[in-house]
Amino acid sequence: MNTNESTVNVSRRTTLMMLGATFLGGCATQPTSSAEPEALVASARTTLSNFIRDPDQTWIQDNLNRSRGILIKASRGEVTGNRITHGWMAGVLVSPEFWWFEAASASDVVIRHNIIEGCRRTTIEVVAPGGDGQPLAAGAHRDITVIGNRVTGGPWPALHVTSTAGLRIRDNDWGDPPAAGGTPVALEHCADVEGQR
Repeated sequence: MNTNESTVNVSRRTTLMMLGATFLGGCATQPTSSAEPEALVASARTTLSNFIRDPDQTWIQDNLNRSRGILIKASRGEVTGNRITHGWMAGVLVSPEFWWFEAASASDVVIRHNIIEGCRRTTIEVVAPGGDGQPLAAGAHRDITVIGNRVTGGPWPALHVTSTAGLRIRDNDWGDPPAAGGTPVALEHCADVEGQR
């Protein structure tokens, strides 16, 4: 009896595969061209070559234009001494990821002595949006320090912080006000804040 059940299962699988190949026009049974892997390797070499010969990162800016500079989804860490230029999103983003269950809120994070130039959105963001898109209450993030960073050429606010208890902000250079004006620092649902606002 086991032999018959096994034979029936193989027969069903074979039939389904044949039907699938027929409906797909036989493409599932055709071999791939031997030139395809070579084309992929050539494309990868060109990309790497462009990356290596580009100290100003213009190729990256033109081709990889949706990135954040640094995305933090952890606690007890420090982001120090980085240079981030011309990102299309935040230069430094601290945020939980509840939707995909990737990370909770952060605590004991220091963002210090970074140079961030020309971001197209708020340069440093420490945010905790809830399921409805609104900021969570103060305390979702805890003990965040933003100190000694230099920001130029981005929109204001240069720093946007929500949902944080124990926020320290000091000795940052937010650059000249953009033509649109605004304030360099925006806080929502924050408690126990020390330093420049």
